[in-house]
Amino acid sequence: MSSLYKSVRKLALASRKIIATTMSPAVLAALLPGCTTSRIAAGADVYYGFTLLDPAKERRVENAWLVVDGGRLARIGSGRPPRSSDPARAHDLTGKFVLPGFIDAHAHVTTSGIHKIEVRDGAVSVTMESDDRITQHNARIALARGVTTVRDPGGDPDAGARYDRLVAAHTWLGPEARHAGAVIEPPPLSTTNIWLVPKRLK
Repeated sequence: MSSLYKSVRKLALASRKIIATTMSPAVLAALLPGCTTSRIAAGADVYYGFTLLDPAKERRVENAWLVVDGGRLARIGSGRPPRSSDPARAHDLTGKFVLPGFIDAHAHVTTSGIHKIEVRDGAVSVTMESDDRITQHNARIALARGVTTVRDPGGDPDAGARYDRLVAAHTWLGPEARHAGAVIEPPPLSTTNIWLVPKRLK
């Protein structure tokens, strides 16, 4: 596991736990003028030199820094960053941008697509399946694009619960999910809607 991957993982976990689910942009902005102390706690990581995008006040904060301690966003500020006694825990993000995590309001995170469409007694039946490899891939892509929370509008409740357990245990790296549950009354699909899709892809 590369040091860059470890750094991204720590930032993703901290952002998912704090910025996207607990800390509003207004609170984030309020923390910016906080006082800077010379050192950070042992075991904490400091990220510095980046440009912070503050959506609450629609502004950019140059040369900003933040401290992640115990997987949580502990402090944030700008100017000279706190010092770490361990050089490996000081991460230079010069030229990068940091902002609160995005929320994807429509993401079927545990489904891999439509696998089977059948007509039973004149009604259309759509069957979706969950594939761990596709789920993990999509979850990592979401984080890489700044999405730290997703709303799953419908899927297998067991697959959703499994996803939550593995992400919480840090076995999988992915956004925190809010699951709507099983789709119990899907709208009817006409034959025209079904068969026009492959034609457009040709």
